[in-house]
Amino acid sequence: MTVPVDTNTPAVYVSVQAQSILHLGLSQSSHLDEWGISRLAMIPSLVSLDLSHNSYITERCLIPLQFLPNLQKLNITGIKYFTDQPLALTFLEELLPNCVITADNDVLKTDH
Repeated sequence: MTVPVDTNTPAVYVSVQAQSILHLGLSQSSHLDEWGISRLAMIPSLVSLDLSHNSYITERCLIPLQFLPNLQKLNITGIKYFTDQPLALTFLEELLPNCVITADNDVLKTDH
């Protein structure tokens, strides 16, 4: 099931009780922050997640994604607030060993 979300809707309104969500696109969501991403981590069925071009996402915000056991695709293109993008990508590879991560100028396939 793919659930479209209005990009101006705060993540607080994304129902974490929708346990059958497979694909979630939250590109350019002006309200998505660390708390909102931590709520998304409560949807274990997620297979793909698009967080591209979000204003408030940092490396720290992505830590809860390690609790998404089925996550296979993550898009973090256009996230500007990483302290060090190569280091952030290495960190994500460790957190999400079975996930293809798409970032600016990179597509990382982890194979741990």
